[in-house]
Amino acid sequence: LIRDTQWFGQGMDTSSALTSAWANFGPFMSGGFFVLAGGNDRLPTEMANRLSQSINYGVRVVAIRENDTGVEVTARRGDSEESFQADRVICTLPATVLREMRIEPELPEDKRSAIANLPYLDVTRTYLQVSRSFWFDEGVTGSATTDLPIQEVARQPYSHVGGPNKRAILESHVRGPAARQLATLTDNEIIEHTLQYMKKVHPEISQFQEGGVVKAWSKDPNVLAALSWPGPGDVTRYLKPLQRVHGRIHFAGEHTSILSGLMEGALRSGVRAANEVNDAD
Repeated sequence: LIRDTQWFGQGMDTSSALTSAWANFGPFMSGGFFVLAGGNDRLPTEMANRLSQSINYGVRVVAIRENDTGVEVTARRGDSEESFQADRVICTLPATVLREMRIEPELPEDKRSAIANLPYLDVTRTYLQVSRSFWFDEGVTGSATTDLPIQEVARQPYSHVGGPNKRAILESHVRGPAARQLATLTDNEIIEHTLQYMKKVHPEISQFQEGGVVKAWSKDPNVLAALSWPGPGDVTRYLKPLQRVHGRIHFAGEHTSILSGLMEGALRSGVRAANEVNDAD
């Protein structure tokens, strides 16, 4: 409870206890943490490889319209627009982007309200690569929860079980309003800011730091935030409308799952939407 209401950058009055309880104690009650061999990014990468002939990159959807023959999706590629026709559409755009999307016929009021009002969490993640996992020398894990501006310090890979002479990454995981404020800086400024505070946790880091990478989710035009973050009452108020089929348009994504913000939730929502399409007349 403390972790999900305070450590994640949200207050006691702005977090859904139902979401937190289900995410922490529902499907993951027992067993250890695990990752895919070689990194979790192998999953979407492999999916992209297998579907390479069906994916259009660099194309931004601007409208979805149901018509007499199916669904027309209008997209912008550079300065030009093009249309795609389908029998049905599964829309996985986050609510933050759907708010500006043209959808015809108009969505029902409860679905529009859910899309417009579902809260989202800002996250800025800064990764500092180090040439040596020096924290092993001190007999500590490398990770820490702090009261510093860098908030959570996470050792990556999360499953790292090697020794002190292996390369690794120390991550600063900043959430909430502080993440959006941090994102106003350039990436280089964020890296330097993170390094200065990381020294308070790991004074030796300057000897081993090799570089850094920043992911500020509020700057990403395809998401505009990191993940959906339902508040009290939002799950019972918004989840069903977000999941509901609208004619031939189906909806999926982590924001349509009780497991919001998780790959597991996104995958489960995709299976649900695919089953809806398969079961449709």
